[in-house]
Amino acid sequence: MAFNNNKATIAFAFPFPNIPIAVQLVNSIYDPIDLLGVDFGYAIVVMTEEEKAKFMKMEVDGWKG
Repeated sequence: MAFNNNKATIAFAFPFPNIPIAVQLVNSIYDPIDLLGVDFGYAIVVMTEEEKAKFMKMEVDGWKG
């Protein structure tokens, strides 16, 4: 995330391309920022293999049976 001259810019990193809920996730961040009157920019990127491995480990560690 970067904030400069009343503009917030955020990179959303997902483990796979074409995540069905990507727009909803972006909007969940955009809406409160917009209410503050701050300009909003974003990029959607795919996680690197290292980031994916860390993400998946956190997912598995968080699973409760």
